[in-house]
Amino acid sequence: MDRGDRLSGPRGRGLARWQQGERDLAHPLLDAYLRPQPRLAAGEALRGLASAAIDISDGLLADLGHLLRASNVGAQLDLAALPLATPLRAILDGDQVQRRVLAGGDDYELLVTLPPAQLAGAQQQLAALHLPLTPIGRIVAGEGIGGLPEAFAGLGGWDHFAERRA
Repeated sequence: MDRGDRLSGPRGRGLARWQQGERDLAHPLLDAYLRPQPRLAAGEALRGLASAAIDISDGLLADLGHLLRASNVGAQLDLAALPLATPLRAILDGDQVQRRVLAGGDDYELLVTLPPAQLAGAQQQLAALHLPLTPIGRIVAGEGIGGLPEAFAGLGGWDHFAERRA
């Protein structure tokens, strides 16, 4: 599997397969789950370029929400720009893949914000590491996340405190 073709979701789907008893360690979704590759070098390469960064271990929407609340801003997502993992596309339809990418967690890909003037430099830094940098939206004034279809309203991600509140 081409690791550059992964985005949030394969690790979460790998976890689901593991919980269902799948033990084929050569399966790309299980490989993604069992052998995570935190983007430490990417984070270091983006130091001085990115204005904020977070891994998407709780899911893209949840962790984007954390970043937005901490910064008192909103975001406009471009769902068509999301790079969707090949293993997920092979087993799920487009809408299901987007849901998994947006709400699935247990990933270590980085979500970063960059001033527009820093985008080319950041892409160049990551290209040297053989990693893509894909713009998936923009930061906007206000609050919340725009660009989501009504059908995705209420999607979240992993909430560490949900069980304690129940």
